[in-house]
Amino acid sequence: MLRLNKLYLIIIVITLMFISSCVTMPPPEPPIESAVPTDKPTEQLPDSIDQIADPIDQAPDVHDESPETKQLELSPSSRLTYTVAGDSVIITGYSGEDKDLIIPNEIEGKSVAYIGDEAFFECDDLTSVTIPSSVTSIGDSAFSDCSSITSIIIPDSVNKIGLAAFAGCSSLTSITIPEGVKSIEPVTFVGCTSLTDIVIPGSVGYIYRFAFASCTNLLSVTFSEGIIYIVDDAFASCTSLTSVEIPASVIGIDPGAFTECFNLTSINVAQNNAVYASYDGVLFNKDKTDLINYPYGKKGAYTIPNSVTTINDWAFSGCVGLTSLTIPDSVTNIGYNVFSAVVNQEGEEVAGPSSENLTVICSNGSYAQEYCEENGINYKFSL
Repeated sequence: MLRLNKLYLIIIVITLMFISSCVTMPPPEPPIESAVPTDKPTEQLPDSIDQIADPIDQAPDVHDESPETKQLELSPSSRLTYTVAGDSVIITGYSGEDKDLIIPNEIEGKSVAYIGDEAFFECDDLTSVTIPSSVTSIGDSAFSDCSSITSIIIPDSVNKIGLAAFAGCSSLTSITIPEGVKSIEPVTFVGCTSLTDIVIPGSVGYIYRFAFASCTNLLSVTFSEGIIYIVDDAFASCTSLTSVEIPASVIGIDPGAFTECFNLTSINVAQNNAVYASYDGVLFNKDKTDLINYPYGKKGAYTIPNSVTTINDWAFSGCVGLTSLTIPDSVTNIGYNVFSAVVNQEGEEVAGPSSENLTVICSNGSYAQEYCEENGINYKFSL
């Protein structure tokens, strides 16, 4: 069972990001110059969409003023704890044995506006929660490790979902993210292993690291028009994903966004996307001069189009099902760790180098031949 109290969460997120950057992916570069505005380079992504968007309604910091903590009895066996800040109520905790919880709209005649940090942390008895339409913000780790919850109703009024808000909700089968939420913060849904499908609304600008990592039964992700950027490891180890559809609005996909998605066979991009293109399920820049990402689960032989001049860093990393790769003479640049193994956060190899079972087909005297000889990759000459 995940243990995601706030201090532990901060430590593990920092550790995961550090190790991942060291052993899995280097600091990413934009796929082409226009992929990210020059005043917001990829390597300087903000930690939260709040830094680049209009201010979002945030819960007051109840710790600064040390307001009185009160209790509301919901039933003989359950009660909420809360504080009052101005005209708003902040839910700060829950204790009890009820399985189905309906949070009230008002307490003491004041609107319940915020679900505080860790308010329902490790409430293992809860199976369903209904959040009232008065709530605008769900705090960090608010429902973390509620391992029995199968259903949470989030109203359209919510515009902020905090870090790790639903992390470790391993029984959660579906959830609706309201239109108006501006980002999916790091590790928000990590380890939601029963989640099978998710619709990400167009109001979401950025999907941050490990947002849906290890959602191992996630079969379908719908990216709505309006999404801007999908960050490294956002869908790491979503091993049931087989295909994704990228809308026209996306201007940034980090190279490790779908790392360790071992059954992913196609990344498809809307034709009117200005930055990216796809062909036969493979991700390219718009002009198809850069091959950016070859899906992990794609197997057999593949011929790189003649338009390609660059194979980007990590493009075929961990693609152990790739047996034959034809590289045309047009390719004059092959990036860093293109055929490397995939290593998890513990430093263990979870997918060997794609070059182990691979034969590159290329021309005599080509750049590809030179690369293969320098890196010990099997090759043969094209006819």
